[in-house]
Amino acid sequence: PADADVLGPVPAEEGRERMLVRVPRARAAALAEALHSAAGARAARKAADPVRLQVDPLSLF
Repeated sequence: PADADVLGPVPAEEGRERMLVRVPRARAAALAEALHSAAGARAARKAADPVRLQVDPLSLF
């Protein structure tokens, strides 16, 4: 969604990167839908690098 705040990417362990995307609670469904669509597009083109999505994690880092 256009009103999403993107924090990162920042370096993480083993050469990986992390990114936090946040939206107001009322826009959570729109963010989940956008992430789901992006994951589907990656899968369709058989992207080599893995991506893990976690919604409302108990701990961020």
